Amino acid sequence: MKVQSSARVRVKPCSGEKFQSPEERSCSQVLYIRGEHERCASVELFDTCLPADSETNCLGQGIGLMWQFYGSGYNFRKEGFDLSQVLPLYGVAAIWPVDPIASDEFFQRACLNGENSVALEKGCISFGVFRSSVSRSLFGLIEVFMHRDAFENHLSTTHFEEFIVFARQVYVGDRAQTVKGDTETRS
Repeated sequence: MKVQSSARVRVKPCSGEKFQSPEERSCSQVLYIRGEHERCASVELFDTCLPADSETNCLGQGIGLMWQFYGSGYNFRKEGFDLSQVLPLYGVAAIWPVDPIASDEFFQRACLNGENSVALEKGCISFGVFRSSVSRSLFGLIEVFMHRDAFENHLSTTHFEEFIVFARQVYVGDRAQTVKGDTETRS
């Protein structure tokens, strides 16, 4: 199922406690990714897009190891699957700054990869592709898998390999802007 969506991602050094802002308490879904490299991601997913001119749209702002991303795009997810019903899951939140000349093609290829991942991989539950509300060449990818093995399987699929060959050629950022690990959700 393809749903027009928005995402707000915050990442900060992982201190062991949960973190939640007042905005997160009222959103439709919050996914907490407990990073393998001592970072945590708080991902808010909305089924309606944030306005592009919103004053709150601060994209890719970083303070030390903390960064945040606001954007809109599409969330591909398995029909009838509720993220809050099956735990723990394995999540990935990644920020992708790309060459502006290639940004439209990156968005199309990332969406195709997301759609194929959910449709063809039993263990891929949800795959969000979000374009920054501030910079058209900055993207957020939010992926949810049944478990780590499902994610490892994803890395060996043909559709992922086709995507990543292109994506690496146009990537202009720091891969430290990725958090992956076990998740918990709130809705």
